[in-house]
Amino acid sequence: MFNPAFQTVEQPYPEEWLTDNVDALQSRPKALYRALELLRASTLLKEILPEVAATIDCSQNSRFHPEDTVYKHILLMLQEVPPDADPLLPWCVLLHDVGKPITRRVNPVSGETTFYEHDKVGAALAHQILTRLRFPNKQIKTVVHVVRYHMQFKDVPNMRKSTLRRMIMRETFPLELELHRLDCLGSHRDLSIYEFLKRELSELLHRPEIIPPLLTGDDLIKLGMQPGPKLGQLLSEIREKQLQDELKTREEALQWAMARIRDIQPPPTSSTHTP
Repeated sequence: MFNPAFQTVEQPYPEEWLTDNVDALQSRPKALYRALELLRASTLLKEILPEVAATIDCSQNSRFHPEDTVYKHILLMLQEVPPDADPLLPWCVLLHDVGKPITRRVNPVSGETTFYEHDKVGAALAHQILTRLRFPNKQIKTVVHVVRYHMQFKDVPNMRKSTLRRMIMRETFPLELELHRLDCLGSHRDLSIYEFLKRELSELLHRPEIIPPLLTGDDLIKLGMQPGPKLGQLLSEIREKQLQDELKTREEALQWAMARIRDIQPPPTSSTHTP
């Protein structure tokens, strides 16, 4: 049923055609682009991927998307996928804006088109689509996460350093960053946030001492902290200060933790015995 040139889709089982060829589509990054256009031209896209078909006539705000429709944006991005890309990248591209048709609104006063929370809606739709196509659970989880948080990149210039570093340390960050690059190339072509994040990533990789936590729960217990919710909260505080560069060494963290423990945990009271 699979045609390597993606020139035909044999009927009467078009959805099975796509499902059966998922592995082949993943092995060749540009293949999904050809398959998508083939399905659109054959009118089968509405039957197999109605959520994606809905993007064909979904126009966007020209201020951010001069390419016009969501579908054109997806095609432009797919054309930019590099040959050595992560096999899941084309699927992240395909589904990252799939929530836009449902969330599209036009402001009656300004005439501006908005897509509020399309990332959340898109993540839910991506889960449904990939489940329908019988993707492995781990791959579904990865793509859904990337779709859910792809709009976070616009907030990067105003992020706290600790938030930014937590973002960079996510397991999915390389895939997220590459999706962001393609997102830019498929629209306004402004790569300033991408370049900034590349520099931050390089800096982080050259500072391995901040990646592992400075202190563990065992360290706090040895300092006299009692196990419980407060211990976890204190570990989070220490991690936050570490990522903000307020605590740079283990010794600094120990000194700060000892002082903090005295504040949040009263000293044990000695019992008095009457003769």
